[in-house]
Amino acid sequence: GGFQGGSRDEYLAAATIMAEWIAEDERNGTTKEWHDESNWNLYLQTYGDYKVLTPAYCMVDHPYLRRQWGLSHFRPRVLALTKDHKTIRE
Repeated sequence: GGFQGGSRDEYLAAATIMAEWIAEDERNGTTKEWHDESNWNLYLQTYGDYKVLTPAYCMVDHPYLRRQWGLSHFRPRVLALTKDHKTIRE
């Protein structure tokens, strides 16, 4: 899971650029395995204007994993839900 965001205008500009990158990949017969995350990471690397958030904004949904991974001190803001990726992508 992941969390992406920003002001409306900046995010729409980023989405437009990433859509162009995805279209270019399609024209070249390639596809990134994680379409949105791969392009978002490339966008941030390329343009470099971002704010790093705490793990609270992409928190694992299982409290025992939070304890095991030393994340219990963060108050979850956005949960990354456990899911079967294979089933969802079929």
